[in-house]
Amino acid sequence: MHKKMERLERIAKEAAEQSHRERIPLLRYHSSLSALFKSEIQAFDFVVCAYEESAKQGESSSLARVFQEMPKGSRLLVVFGPEGGISEQEVAELRELDARFAGLGPRILRTETAPLYLLAAASFYFELSGKSENE
Repeated sequence: MHKKMERLERIAKEAAEQSHRERIPLLRYHSSLSALFKSEIQAFDFVVCAYEESAKQGESSSLARVFQEMPKGSRLLVVFGPEGGISEQEVAELRELDARFAGLGPRILRTETAPLYLLAAASFYFELSGKSENE
């Protein structure tokens, strides 16, 4: 796992430099959602779970509402499940933390591509649409 994290950190650094970002994204490995919640959940202002079941039910505005509510400088944690989705226990844990469940459109996205979709949506909202002025 150590070598994999080093590789991902290098990729994040190079991508940040290429896109002229001021900050390099922080990457951390947690063996489970529970471990993440115990160690870091307090550091985030908003928690969203990209949830396939929300998309199946036609939910389409939760993520947009989170973006609208986020003041500049807010920290957002987005949870993406593995292939096959997150477990009922994990859903329950997220509900206890008042996480918001968001569909990412009508298509079922792969675990590898869902984060890219969310980042593209955030980039559009905060950088291209001019809507981030609600600071």
